[in-house]
Amino acid sequence: NVQWWKIHYNFNSSHFNTFNMKKYLAISLNVCYIVALLGISFLITYYLYTFVHELNHSFICKIYGLNPVQERFQVYCEGIQSLSYTKQFFYFMMPYLFSLILLVIILFGYNKFKFLKFFIFIPVMDVLINYFPSVKESDFSNLLRNTNEFLFYFSIGIALVTILLTFYLIKKTKLYSSDFLIKNLG
Repeated sequence: NVQWWKIHYNFNSSHFNTFNMKKYLAISLNVCYIVALLGISFLITYYLYTFVHELNHSFICKIYGLNPVQERFQVYCEGIQSLSYTKQFFYFMMPYLFSLILLVIILFGYNKFKFLKFFIFIPVMDVLINYFPSVKESDFSNLLRNTNEFLFYFSIGIALVTILLTFYLIKKTKLYSSDFLIKNLG
């Protein structure tokens, strides 16, 4: 008459040794670390990087000699529809080109400046925040509405390169691992 829990969970077995407990702790710590990193990246992107995103729109609008109008978290450029397709492309896509440049800076600078790897998610979060929330009012939908399909597809390519470069950087920098936390805390 053996109880089922004694068969299934033999506490004297190697399944519950110290090594495995450290492994489970490390996995749990990694999950918490990734969730916290993504959450903090989202908050930084939404509340701080949005200003940089809109500043890129304003900068291009000023270069074209137009008047940028700031409304809450968005910049509108009066008269942008009357400009050429190429100029409209740069107006709508400059924040994403800036994000791509930021990722390239992180790629070449994270070995010297280790803290840069924590900014990897910000450019891709910018793409996600501005691409998915509104099909009617996003930079991508405005680009499609105001220019030709080729430039729209090119903009999708910029977004895809940003996403792929982000995944490459995550793998290269081992950002998904909290091992450095364990080494410094333990």
